[in-house]
Amino acid sequence: MFVAGVASCDIWEVDADPRVLVWGQQGDLCGLATNPAFPHVFATCSDSDKVAVWSAATRKPLRIVSLGGLRGRCCAFSPCGQQLAVGTGCGGLQVLEFHPAVRQVWWGKPFSGAVSEIKYSPCGTFLAAGSHDQSIEVFDVSRGFTRVCRCVGHSSAVRHLDWAADSGGLQSVDQAYELLYFDPRTGKQLKTNQRDTRWNGWSCLLGFPVMGIWFPDSDGTDINAVHASPSGKYVLTADDRGRVRLLNFPCVVQSAPAREYGGHCSHVMNVRWGADETYAVSVGGKDRAVFQWRLLHPPAPAASPGRAALPTPWAQVDEEGIMWAPPRGAQQQVQGGGGQQGASPG
Repeated sequence: MFVAGVASCDIWEVDADPRVLVWGQQGDLCGLATNPAFPHVFATCSDSDKVAVWSAATRKPLRIVSLGGLRGRCCAFSPCGQQLAVGTGCGGLQVLEFHPAVRQVWWGKPFSGAVSEIKYSPCGTFLAAGSHDQSIEVFDVSRGFTRVCRCVGHSSAVRHLDWAADSGGLQSVDQAYELLYFDPRTGKQLKTNQRDTRWNGWSCLLGFPVMGIWFPDSDGTDINAVHASPSGKYVLTADDRGRVRLLNFPCVVQSAPAREYGGHCSHVMNVRWGADETYAVSVGGKDRAVFQWRLLHPPAPAASPGRAALPTPWAQVDEEGIMWAPPRGAQQQVQGGGGQQGASPG
């Protein structure tokens, strides 16, 4: 038995029963998406014409699909998890369906430049795609991906975009460090304050919630991707130093404390949380590597021997803060039958 590497960047174990030990990527990696409906599923696309759908549980591909010579630059799953939209380097959009069989749902070429970002709306009705043409196209999924509008106003290539939680707005960032807002139904730029808008996740490099992600010697191009966790507690960043950083979210303190993790030997081009927040995925550019990261919470500190835990009579019962727990002594009296139910701290 011996091990061999092949041109497709796979590593094979060659013996009486040959098998792939490590599945590789045939081009520089940049596209990454996690499935919102199936937390263990994620997809990657590279400068080759292959799109791979992976299982985080087995760390093996579930599907590898050829784009017919087109190079994938970005990808996104629909909210139902059944469709995967892929943006290509030639300005085209290809929508694939993986269940029950792999098939092409739609193909279109709305741009002349490369598609750099693509996302479904939370309601699943719309698909927004940003490109190097300095614009964003919005399509109606429910009507066969008919074009809804074009959002213009950026002065450089669109890098990242996010949907509002109610699917009623878009925010986008370009290479000129502009953060703009748009109405996805009309394409008009929104110039009113959006500080009270609730966003469906956060992947834009700019904005108040991520103003503390930049390190002191950063020139603005060092961070390639950010992604807030589904719970809204954490944010991950991918940078040019080959590092993945974990910070609290929102991150509004300058030079905020962070945990740094290495392993990539090239620029980390993208990072995404799994839908259940138990793991995250990062992809390197030139190293063509896909890393899985597990989120481990530190164990709660154990009480000192011979020392009882301090009571907390102010413990909150409901999220609104209207009802509060009775004092520790009152709870013991109620259990013993000598207290009054519903007692509140004085």
